[in-house]
Amino acid sequence: MSVARARLQFWNWPDAVRRYHSFVTLVVAGLIAVGVSGIACDVLSHLYGQNIIAGDSQSAHLSSTRCANLLSWFPRAPDCSHAELAHHTDEVVTYREIMLPAGVLLAASYWLARRKWFAGDAEVAGVRRLRLSMGATAFGLAAIALFGYARVEHSNAGLGRNLSDGGIATIAALAYGVLAWRRRAAG
Repeated sequence: MSVARARLQFWNWPDAVRRYHSFVTLVVAGLIAVGVSGIACDVLSHLYGQNIIAGDSQSAHLSSTRCANLLSWFPRAPDCSHAELAHHTDEVVTYREIMLPAGVLLAASYWLARRKWFAGDAEVAGVRRLRLSMGATAFGLAAIALFGYARVEHSNAGLGRNLSDGGIATIAALAYGVLAWRRRAAG
């Protein structure tokens, strides 16, 4: 047996797909939720200004080199503090929005793997209700934490970031909860 064939047999793909089903579906849901929150942050920054997302103080003291860099990246900014605010808003939005295609690609590749190796796996179907309950609990706790954190903030700076994340986590928790309830009712 060749070394390459031995390595392929070392990793049993059907077993890995079955074993990590719950984990992969939660990661996919999390990546997609983070991506959607990036879109929500982008919308909030356009509606209410960049300060609601970035939350930077406009009294930051920047070096002349850093100021020149920021102004070259954001030439429409009137000064360094506004360029820094635009930069941080761009970071928050971009890093989150990147997660959406990553989640979709992971979901598609996992769906193809499941379709190839398992048409209707009873073992995976048995843990589906537990996975849905875990997802509802995880996203629900995240929503409570994010809304709570938004509540105790002392200014509106950066508030939209926590509110958009809490809203997306609430939607995900409700979706998982409804699916778990339907599985429970179906038996």
